[in-house]
Amino acid sequence: MKRKTAGILSVVIAGAVLLAACGGSGTKETSEAEQTAASSAEAQAEETASSVSVEEEAEEEAETVSEVPEAQEEQPEEAAVSEPAAEEETAEEESAHPYAWLGLQDMPECAYLDVFATYHYMQTYDSYTMGLSTEETEAVDGANTYKENATNRTYAVDGKAVSVNENSKIYAEMDMGDTSQAAEMIKAAQESGENMFGRSFVGTGSGQIPEYCDVTGDTAEYEYYEYDYPETEEATGYKMVERYYMKDGDVYAIYQVSTTGDDTEYGLTKVIKSISGEIPEGTFTLPDLSGYEKYGS
Repeated sequence: MKRKTAGILSVVIAGAVLLAACGGSGTKETSEAEQTAASSAEAQAEETASSVSVEEEAEEEAETVSEVPEAQEEQPEEAAVSEPAAEEETAEEESAHPYAWLGLQDMPECAYLDVFATYHYMQTYDSYTMGLSTEETEAVDGANTYKENATNRTYAVDGKAVSVNENSKIYAEMDMGDTSQAAEMIKAAQESGENMFGRSFVGTGSGQIPEYCDVTGDTAEYEYYEYDYPETEEATGYKMVERYYMKDGDVYAIYQVSTTGDDTEYGLTKVIKSISGEIPEGTFTLPDLSGYEKYGS
């Protein structure tokens, strides 16, 4: 019986900083229940008519009869002890909920989350914020990420972050250090179900989709599942709320709003267009930056 636990990782990708510059988040314990089988002893009474009286023979027969049930009674007791131990072992060996490591186990299972929870995917979505919209593509493979829109491409690959602005032909880069441990911790969290990003389920509701409805005029109301990040808020003073809006049994849109210490809100909505576990070869290959100017140089 094996139990695996993983520490909580906070993966901070410098993509937002780089975009701004360009203009644009085990131990094993092994225990085995040892069982011992009780063996019953056979009592044998030898009758010797020449030296034993009739009364002594009767006493020997009584002793022989009493020894056999005592030995036989030990077997059901052993079985009674081993049965709950087997049930406990089976329960602990059950795999974690596939969404648990993301803190999303309270949501209904659906096609979007099935792929998203693997952390190996490429998705496209329309992003809405501050009255504007743009189409974006995002790819994730463990600790490696790639994101692009009409003007920017941002990479975070093998400990290096690079952002390229195609309009200005300016790029920025940053060394994030060794990220191999992050990839290992993601895998461990997926197996153990440890909530890696600190999402906390708030509840469900129904309403219009912020940011999206402002741009499109869609006033329809959608069921949503709401989450917050209490550990992040306690550590930074920034409050972040996340809502997953559902349509036809799947995730339709994701709304994220962060509130700073002075109560300034920044909201962003992603309306999902597609998600796939297939990532084209070369997606995470860092670009040739010849012909681009480095920011700050």
